[in-house]
Amino acid sequence: MDNMIPKASWNNEETGTNLEEYRRSLASAGNEIYVIMGSYGTGDGLRRLGNDNWNAHQRLFVKRRAVVRI
Repeated sequence: MDNMIPKASWNNEETGTNLEEYRRSLASAGNEIYVIMGSYGTGDGLRRLGNDNWNAHQRLFVKRRAVVRI
């Protein structure tokens, strides 16, 4: 995978897991799945991670879209 972003854990737990399971069921049925994902937000939409030696910003807002080709 490329273009990965650090994101809040709750973005991957229930909602992300449910969407991934649904996409897998569609793919198992022979459909093509195209996933589009990106982050958005500034200021309150970012959380600083790290310490004095390293720094990253975690995105709190992530959008995911799945296009299904039947």
